[in-house]
Amino acid sequence: MVASDERARHNLYDDLGRVLRPESVETLMEYLPPVGWADVARRQDLDHLAALMRAEVDQEAAALRAEMASLGSDLRAEMASLGSDLRAEMVSLGSGLRVEMADLRAEVSRELVVQTRWFLGALVAMTSVLAGLMVALR
Repeated sequence: MVASDERARHNLYDDLGRVLRPESVETLMEYLPPVGWADVARRQDLDHLAALMRAEVDQEAAALRAEMASLGSDLRAEMASLGSDLRAEMVSLGSGLRVEMADLRAEVSRELVVQTRWFLGALVAMTSVLAGLMVALR
């Protein structure tokens, strides 16, 4: 089959014009493809292309789902690891805080003992001074 070009189309138009009315020739020429029939897509071609595209989209969707599942697993593992690290850090900080609190309590207790002794000593001294003043005034 010879490829259709504009000159061949024009010759066909002229030949048809000798047999048919001009309106009929125009109508018929409008229905002819502007290129060869090999370049015209048929319904079957479109259905095949749609099936190929559906298969490709399904394949990409499956790959995407697999990648998302993998990322989800990685994320869960990372979160579990971070949670474990956080719990260990909190236990360590709690232990350190308990030690510091015990040290603080011991220091406060020592300071209270020192202050109480100083206060009692000052109280005894003042009482002695007052008793001496009362004896002297009598």
